[in-house]
Amino acid sequence: MKLLLPIFSILIFIGVNQGPDQKRSITGTEEQLIAGETSKTWVTSKIFLNGVEVTGLDDPCNRNDLTIFYRDGKVVYEEGATKCDPTDPNLIDQTRWQLSKDGQALIIGSKSNTKIVKLTSTELILEEEQEGTVFREHLKPV
Repeated sequence: MKLLLPIFSILIFIGVNQGPDQKRSITGTEEQLIAGETSKTWVTSKIFLNGVEVTGLDDPCNRNDLTIFYRDGKVVYEEGATKCDPTDPNLIDQTRWQLSKDGQALIIGSKSNTKIVKLTSTELILEEEQEGTVFREHLKPV
């Protein structure tokens, strides 16, 4: 995860492929769906790169790492229950998040191009393109 983390944490993990004609789906208040009343913890369930699923190609110890969104705008990335190295700290990284003005994207730290593909109380799908590679991540609440 140490090598993939800078890519996926900051880009926000990506999953499942949809065609360009499919619309973004949001049900409920975006901030509350993302961060709950005070915070909400998510775990990646699927990751796709350029439409090819790569879930499971990383170390199994990385698959339960957590992304925690707080209503005050903080986002924290933490080790899950299974660490690759037991001496690693729980905190991987933290930064700030906010919705774009049009509510179509998440701004994570200084990144502003993380598109919200789908957002419900049980699913968050994010997408970002960087240097010709499309990252898509499915997250589910813990």
